[in-house]
Amino acid sequence: MAKLLAHREQPIPSIRDVRPEVPEPVEAVFSRLIAKRIEDRYQTMTEVIADLESLYERARYRPATHSRHSDSFADTGLTNFLNDVAFE
Repeated sequence: MAKLLAHREQPIPSIRDVRPEVPEPVEAVFSRLIAKRIEDRYQTMTEVIADLESLYERARYRPATHSRHSDSFADTGLTNFLNDVAFE
């Protein structure tokens, strides 16, 4: 019962608490995907795709950094993933 109540009442943990290398914009998309309140979530897959495409475009035009604690968005792993799943 405690676990069910925690799911309902506790804030969702940050990905960056476990994986600090995850860029903040990626965490923002993920957080919106799993938001507890339906009105805080994406309402359509079109919105999700638009935000992911925006992340892809931002990643394409910034040099990759390999700092584990970089605040920069550049993330070659994300770029590679988005390239793999892109529908062109």
